[in-house]
Amino acid sequence: MNTFISATPISNYGATGLRNIVITGFDYFNKYCINTSGEIASKLDGLEINGYRIHGIILPVSYKRAPKILYNVLHRLKPVMVLGLGLAPRADKVILEIAASNVAHFTIPDVDGYKAFNKLIDESRELRVVHTTLPIDRILRICVREQGCEITLGLSIGTYLCGVIGYIIMSYALEHGIYGGFLHLPPHTDLAMRVGLQNFKPLDHIMDSVLCVVRSTIECINNASCSRTPSS
Repeated sequence: MNTFISATPISNYGATGLRNIVITGFDYFNKYCINTSGEIASKLDGLEINGYRIHGIILPVSYKRAPKILYNVLHRLKPVMVLGLGLAPRADKVILEIAASNVAHFTIPDVDGYKAFNKLIDESRELRVVHTTLPIDRILRICVREQGCEITLGLSIGTYLCGVIGYIIMSYALEHGIYGGFLHLPPHTDLAMRVGLQNFKPLDHIMDSVLCVVRSTIECINNASCSRTPSS
């Protein structure tokens, strides 16, 4: 399982000739001793789909460490798709986040004890909002309408670590002309039982939804006419 990759640039086809996809999840935080997002990123690490290789990365819930790890991964792998995953403890389905803002503002400290207060994530830019470049229309049509995955749209990425990583991913995707976005995941059954949550989904159901998003996006990468924007 990748948690850190050195910063030596390589082609986005990688050493194996496969194109690179990066999927990030998070490690434990607060009372959540296991994290749905980190488990899925770990399980997907190394998976090959139609000429693409997934690199699953588990990030610490740390404002000072997680962005550095992510930037190193992006610099080295030069992916054609980046998908961030995070735990939404009160969610009952997968949430495809539409946007993220350039601000970190924590209501609880991260695992290092740091509590960001109205802080710009990218200090070279003003406060701004960036949007996902994932093919929303295709994902909703294939994953929700055709395959019955429980996925909805959201504007609830927040200003904690999910918002920080989501902002970095969406900014990178927009600047490099690739597909990128963020999914909030509900707790899986094991986590819910451990911490007393009433809302949960089986891990394999959540995995199916994540994989559908990945496969739908791969189809768009292979089809230059695929739209990245919602229909009018």
